[in-house]
Amino acid sequence: MPHLTVAIPEYLPGEPVPAGGALFIARHLLVRAALLALSLPLLLLWPLWLLLRLFLPRPPHVAPAGRFRYLLGRLLTARPDPGPAPGLTLPARLSLLSSLLLRWNLVALSGLAWHLDTLLYGRRLAATRIQRPLFELSAARSGSTQLARYIEADPRICAPNLMQIVLPYRWLWALVPATIGRLVTDAQVRGAVERLFPDVYLERHELDPFCTDTFEIPVQMLHLGDIAMCLGPDELQWLTPARITDANRDFWTGDFLDFIDAIGRKTLLHRALQTGGPPAEPPILMIKGHFLAVAPLLEQRYPDARFLTMIRTPEKRIQSVINFHRCQPIDPLMGALPWPWLIQYAMEEEPRYCDGELRWHGQPPPPGGVRCLIRFDDYLRDLEGTMQTVYRTCMAQTQLPPHIPTVHAARHRTDYRIDRSLIQLSLPPDAIRARLPAYIDWCRAQRADPAPAHARRS
Repeated sequence: MPHLTVAIPEYLPGEPVPAGGALFIARHLLVRAALLALSLPLLLLWPLWLLLRLFLPRPPHVAPAGRFRYLLGRLLTARPDPGPAPGLTLPARLSLLSSLLLRWNLVALSGLAWHLDTLLYGRRLAATRIQRPLFELSAARSGSTQLARYIEADPRICAPNLMQIVLPYRWLWALVPATIGRLVTDAQVRGAVERLFPDVYLERHELDPFCTDTFEIPVQMLHLGDIAMCLGPDELQWLTPARITDANRDFWTGDFLDFIDAIGRKTLLHRALQTGGPPAEPPILMIKGHFLAVAPLLEQRYPDARFLTMIRTPEKRIQSVINFHRCQPIDPLMGALPWPWLIQYAMEEEPRYCDGELRWHGQPPPPGGVRCLIRFDDYLRDLEGTMQTVYRTCMAQTQLPPHIPTVHAARHRTDYRIDRSLIQLSLPPDAIRARLPAYIDWCRAQRADPAPAHARRS
């Protein structure tokens, strides 16, 4: 998509400026060096890890060695253009290098922790079946997280929470409540997790480690996406959920799909072991994300899957995407992701995602599969009617469960400290509309009856 290539101020009045100065840099690098030194004993686990690798596959949450080598080379040679401020200075490269080495030192521990699940629960995990899963699959900043939180209130829904995705070890899920969990409350954990993220990020995203969240983001971070995004707009494209490229093919079609299957089985088994017996109704595995690129592959793997999508007109959504990524927590010595990188990424990948949504929902689902489409405007205006559509189409249920809200919760969504308009980003809204006329018409189509015209059930 064409856009204006004019200079964009890095910071406007009122926008927070990251900390800097020689003392801040020195203190940060010393802390990183200390963490790296403390992690060195973990290298003693490598002989056992390498021995197991002769017989067992690499777990899907562990980045392959080739990914480490590639990013190491990029850290040494990357010259992204247009350059950021402060950008890939020598201190920033050293900080990112320390992060990469620290993650390398954790590989054996992460891998052994995964295989402990195989040792303890291997047969039961293999016998656990994922039947009729619900994938809430919508574009970024479409309102999909809040929708997922509403659905998650249904006790039949079994959704891996953010903490379980980051620490995908069922033995740990069982151990923590019986040990540390008796000393630390959920509220204290939430507070500790929130302190890891900048306030501007929390303004735009309701972070809760014990609730469902965008599934692919932590998985991409486990595969070093947080380091990659600091190396330029081309590396940002590795993260795109809109398409499969040569660079991200192994991740999307291999590790990511395997991780979904593994975490789905672990989540369902965890629910069964918690309840102590078969439930009256089988639980429904729900996974929420933006991973449209692998939707056809998920349909092949789970032909009875239910897909729920919320669509939103792209102008405001793309504006929100750019501002949201500007608030992302990245390496402190990098500052924030530069506006030109974010604009380039958003203008290339978000229209592709819109095209992909329109194309995919224009195709019939496989026999036994379900696709449900709802519109953001309907969701805002009529939550009860929208949830009735979701339950009728995805759950074959005419009545809403009592746990599902019918009125939106009060939410504060104004006065963001970072909230640039499309004009301030040198992106004429007319250019977006001209690029996506069919998609915009699709988003604005009036709902003629409680079931949207694009909801399909075979």
